[in-house]
Amino acid sequence: MRAQAQTGVGRPIARAAEALFATQHTDGAFPNRRPPAVLGTAGTLVALHLVDPQRSAELIERGARWLAAAQREDGGWGGVADAPTQLVPTAVAAAALRLVGPAEYEAAVARALDLVKSLGGVAALPDPGMVLMVTAFLELAGLHDTADSPRIPLERLMLPRRLWRARISFRLAPLIALALLQEQRDPSRGRDKLIRVEGLDDDELRARLSPCGA
Repeated sequence: MRAQAQTGVGRPIARAAEALFATQHTDGAFPNRRPPAVLGTAGTLVALHLVDPQRSAELIERGARWLAAAQREDGGWGGVADAPTQLVPTAVAAAALRLVGPAEYEAAVARALDLVKSLGGVAALPDPGMVLMVTAFLELAGLHDTADSPRIPLERLMLPRRLWRARISFRLAPLIALALLQEQRDPSRGRDKLIRVEGLDDDELRARLSPCGA
């Protein structure tokens, strides 16, 4: 993977990817400091499938098998292995399995979606940020109509850092990633307007969105 990383951005991405791959358990799960993580494994499967499904096929297959085996009797998942069922990991895990193995995991996904519906659906989540992130996973798997989803205003993420709130959140990175995914699928007029007004080219746009940007 490193051999193909030609630029400054590519090299750290390659190193981070290799470090991530090295953490996968022999049973296919991707851990954190707690027990094997359902959300971590599901999120990794989605990322690998979107970025490099061919070269990541073995990693994806092992992770998907573990994720399916971790499904609880009620059709749901907890945040980590053997944890009580929760709506968020159930919806995210279902989306991951639907994306990487729509035929092989059809029954598991159907059970999970029935459970999500019985719990009131994603809209029942009290946190709007979680609704947005879970909905994005469902969109990627073709399980939610993109026309019904709120957009993350990418143009706001390009505002100067001095205008940002002095608050650190683990959600910032995934929200930026989801905003970029939405933008790639359906460019927003707000972003286009900001680029026209400021005259940004592609490199400048990436620099503005970088967490290390000014």
